[in-house]
Amino acid sequence: MIEMRGRKPGLPAYLKLVKNVRPNRINQAEARPPRSLLSPPEHLSDEAKEEWARVAEQLHSVGILTALDRSILEAYCVSWARWRAAERILAESGLTQMTPYGSVVSHPALAISRRAAADTVKFATELGMTPASRGRIRVNPNAKQDSSGEFFDT
Repeated sequence: MIEMRGRKPGLPAYLKLVKNVRPNRINQAEARPPRSLLSPPEHLSDEAKEEWARVAEQLHSVGILTALDRSILEAYCVSWARWRAAERILAESGLTQMTPYGSVVSHPALAISRRAAADTVKFATELGMTPASRGRIRVNPNAKQDSSGEFFDT
C-alpha cells in the first residue's frame, strides 16, 4: 500500500514562478507536460461532451490543460453530467417518495446528486475551476504559447 504523508502539494512550479514564491519552494525537477487542447472521449454522454467543450477551451486558454489532465477532466465531466441527470429526476419526482409500506423516504436520486455534486467540486478544484482554487493561481496575461506548447513571457 502506498501512503502519502503531509499536506497535499500546492501549486505546480510554473504557477509558483508567477506568484513570487521563494526560490527554494519551487520544484525545479517538476514534470512539465506540453499544454494541449484535448478532444472529449467518445464514450461520454452528450451532456458530458458539452461540458467538456465548455471548460476545456477555457482551461487551455489560460495554460492549465495538458494531455495528462485528460482523465481528471473526464471524471469532472462525467460527475457533472450525473449531477445534472439526478437533479432533473428530483425536479420531476420531488425529494421524497413513498415506500410500498406507506413510509416516506428520501428519493434515491438525492444521494446520487449529493455524491456527484461533491465529486464535481473535488475535480473542479483540482483543475482550478472553483473561486477558491482560482484565487491561488496567477496567470501571466502576457504569456504566449510557442509551437511546442510551452508558455513564455513577452
